[in-house]
Amino acid sequence: MGRGPRNTEKKDRKAQARAPGQYMTRSHAIKRLQVTLQDFRKLCILKGIFPRDPKKKLEGKNKTYYLTKDIAFLMHDPLLEKFRAKKSLRKKIRRAKGRQELDAVKRLEQNHPLMKLDHIIKERYPTFTDALRDMDDALCMVHLFARMPQTIKVPGKKTKRCARLANEFQNFVMVTHALRKVFVSVKGFYYQARIRGQPVTWLVPHHFSSQLNPDIDLRIMLTFLEFYTTLTGFVLFRLYNNLGLHYPPLFDGKLSNAGANLSALVLEQKVKEKKKTNEEDDEDDEGEKQELQRLTSEIQTGIEDNKYSQLFQGLHFFLGREVPYESLEFVIRSFGGRVSWESSIDNITEGDASVTHSVSDRPTLTHKFLNREYIQPQWIYDSVNVCALLPTHEVCVGVFLPVLFHVPFIPLRMYRLFPFRLHASLEQRVTGCMIEALRANQFTLVDRMLLAATIHSCIHLLVTLNPISLSLVCTWYGTTTSLVSVCRQ
Repeated sequence: MGRGPRNTEKKDRKAQARAPGQYMTRSHAIKRLQVTLQDFRKLCILKGIFPRDPKKKLEGKNKTYYLTKDIAFLMHDPLLEKFRAKKSLRKKIRRAKGRQELDAVKRLEQNHPLMKLDHIIKERYPTFTDALRDMDDALCMVHLFARMPQTIKVPGKKTKRCARLANEFQNFVMVTHALRKVFVSVKGFYYQARIRGQPVTWLVPHHFSSQLNPDIDLRIMLTFLEFYTTLTGFVLFRLYNNLGLHYPPLFDGKLSNAGANLSALVLEQKVKEKKKTNEEDDEDDEGEKQELQRLTSEIQTGIEDNKYSQLFQGLHFFLGREVPYESLEFVIRSFGGRVSWESSIDNITEGDASVTHSVSDRPTLTHKFLNREYIQPQWIYDSVNVCALLPTHEVCVGVFLPVLFHVPFIPLRMYRLFPFRLHASLEQRVTGCMIEALRANQFTLVDRMLLAATIHSCIHLLVTLNPISLSLVCTWYGTTTSLVSVCRQ
């Protein structure tokens, strides 16, 4: 009993003596690295170093602390030499301006040291899957700056590069039919794609004129943007190469000026040619070609057999002037459809006989064609989220839109937390996406219990199901076709 308090006192003294070595204040870290505060913040953002909150703040509670081992990790980074070179270059430029040496100022301004972040990408993301998992923030930042106006703080080169990267990523999603969910909100368009088994969610702002808030520190955002653009370029290079496509894709300025949006990027197959020196090299080249052909055929077969690529197959949509044609073009082409509008490059007019659906957001239309359906944009997004063509009478032009039934970006087991709306298309919206999973027996015991609770709390929901769908549900539960026996479980 006597040894307990002494041991705790010794541990406290050891922890107190060890605390100064474990943590370091920001001012001490800046002095050790010999950089400015702005460069220190940029270096921490690029390397993924963030402040810590120690239990005992020996230097004071109003100071920022970092781990000593993180600062030691930063001391060996090649970017420190670049920061110091920039600092000395700024001094030289300032001295030349004071001496009125304009030629020397121009020469020094052209010799800025270039910073490459390739080694940081390899350090932070050892595998390609790790990079895909962190693509959400990168894509949101890239699409945000792609819609920003060009100002002194935001150069036009950065916005153009972001717009180029955004179009390249959307083209990849369209080619592979990887889009899964879409949701429209006040902030913009939420998209979710599935790339190599990893869900990637990003936000695209609405295409409106915006003004920058002076309270926002754009320097920090531009630092994140510099890292995220490099990461996005690495990921796109790998994705395009796996498809056998040349990266970066060629940009056709004539198509862009003619009104093409995503079609302005021309995708080309990548061709590899090597000089054959001996028989072993010939065999290696043939093996590589066969492997490349096999991978390409597997990818193409997976694309063709994908049910998402055939949702809008055979449908031709003509978009009105008041609908967001950029978002609708991306969604429709991702699911195998064809899309046109007034200024599109295919020169399709509204009265063309190949048009099957006209998308409009007006309250009334003065003229209608009898050989097509007139719908609102919500029909496209709802059909995509349930992966089925829904009835069009509820979302035709001039009809008050129903409450959004889909709840994207959540698993199926969470649907019980949201109220269901009774209407004629209930069977296609609920059973259309659930019966397939029931047949395949893809649900676990927990999913079955949650589905049973949903059925029990929504008895009025099952009344609208036809006998075939109800019998499938009952058969999956191993009961009779009686509604009461299903709910009692």
